[in-house]
Amino acid sequence: MSERELVRRLRKNDKESFDELFELYYESCYTYASALLKDTAAREDVLQNVFFKLWCARRRLDPSRPLRNYLMRSIRNEAISFLRLKFNTSRSPDVPDVPDESQDVLGWLQFAETDARLKAIVNNMPDQRRLVFELSRREGLSTKEIAERLGLSPRTVERHISMALKDLRNLS
Repeated sequence: MSERELVRRLRKNDKESFDELFELYYESCYTYASALLKDTAAREDVLQNVFFKLWCARRRLDPSRPLRNYLMRSIRNEAISFLRLKFNTSRSPDVPDVPDESQDVLGWLQFAETDARLKAIVNNMPDQRRLVFELSRREGLSTKEIAERLGLSPRTVERHISMALKDLRNLS
């Protein structure tokens, strides 16, 4: 029986189709969860949650969309939730807070890496360019205000900002 037909039957509360889908995808789901989580108990909890949520959301499933993609995305989200919970419960007061705009652990790690590269690029800019960029972006001064403060023409300030932004575009 095709996946589409199994999903159609699952939407109608067919337990046998759920069992078939479970058998069809469990191994690949377990492999993916293993790549994300080293803790065997955590993997099993994540998979149990994913398949439980699949059953709960069965009526909203779209038979025309690949179920495998739904399952893999669900596993990723559950694993991130698990890691976030583990991270937040194990943090000591000495550990800096995770920035508000980046709540999940993986996102926070990407943020920290990008922030470090950004700081390195800004620190390697020529002094005048770095100063203009910091006044513009960190202090929020306008081109005119920067020009007046540094005794430069507004056009020179714009050129420094443009060159700084060009440097930052090469971040990746």
